Amino acid sequence: RIIAATNSDIIKETEKGTFREDLFYRIAVIHINLPPLRARGDDIMLLANLFLARFGEEFGKKVRRFSTASVKLLESYDWPGNVRELENKVQRAVIMSDSTLLEPDALGFSLKPAREKVTAATAINLKDARERTERELILVVIEKQGGNMAKAAEVLGISRPTLYDLVRKHGLAHTLGQGPVQ
Repeated sequence: RIIAATNSDIIKETEKGTFREDLFYRIAVIHINLPPLRARGDDIMLLANLFLARFGEEFGKKVRRFSTASVKLLESYDWPGNVRELENKVQRAVIMSDSTLLEPDALGFSLKPAREKVTAATAINLKDARERTERELILVVIEKQGGNMAKAAEVLGISRPTLYDLVRKHGLAHTLGQGPVQ
């Protein structure tokens, strides 16, 4: 048995000749078309609560529910990344929260205007994007843990020496008020 998924219209791809017709008919025994999350408004909070329970248990957190403001934010967001994006937002919120109630700031939505689309002229390479994201996450977690490096390392799922290496690598010691890290 094979279960396959795609974000392309596989029928159109087959008609255009960009997907093999014989393979399509071999695997397309049952075809399920699932609309994007934004078109399934009732599913958003069902899934969000499922992820909340799962990650609360997984990370040993006492988070139990979303605030009214968080529910409004989750239900009004467009979800371009669909269920995976929702799952990531809830996971981040559970990790970052020390309360039983998840507030909007824990969800990690940008309060800044929407980002510009990346174009060839503005694009950075993947390595730089990873470095930037890693640096930002380290700063946020250390700040959230009140500068406690052992707790920050635990939340990040790395050892404390590895965290210190990353702080040194990203030149964050002065930003964190630690002076140069040796």
